[in-house]
This record gives sequence, structure tokens and C-alpha cells, in this order.
Amino acid sequence: SSGTYVRTLVEELGEGLGTVATVSGLRRTAIGDYRVEDAVGGDVLRSWSSDDLLAAIRKLDAAPLDVHKDGI
Repeated sequence: SSGTYVRTLVEELGEGLGTVATVSGLRRTAIGDYRVEDAVGGDVLRSWSSDDLLAAIRKLDAAPLDVHKDGI
């Protein structure tokens, strides 16, 4: 995954500088067409009916997910 690559890159950078380096935080903000800004929080999900939840899951299941489109 990209996260593993970033962590390795940082560790190698530290080695190259003769020290140690680590990533203290890493957050994926998008994958394909899915962005964190469009995410639905737990409070909202808990307020949905079972039918609403199933409809949302079916919509996600039917959506194409091209995770390489954005170089992720």
C-alpha cells in the first residue's frame, strides 16, 4: 500500500542522514473517487434505517473502484 511505501521512504531518508526517522501520522484522504470529505459519520449511520443502510451498501458495492486512477 502507499502508506507502507511512505513509511519505508522516511526510514530510508533517516538512514541516509545517519539518524533515525519515523512517520508519526499518516492519513489516507482519498482512494479512487472516494474522499474523506464525503464520508458519513457513525452518528449519521446510526440514525439510518436498515433499508437506508442496505441501499448505501448496495450503491457502494455496485460502484467501480479504480484505486490506481489517482496514483494511490
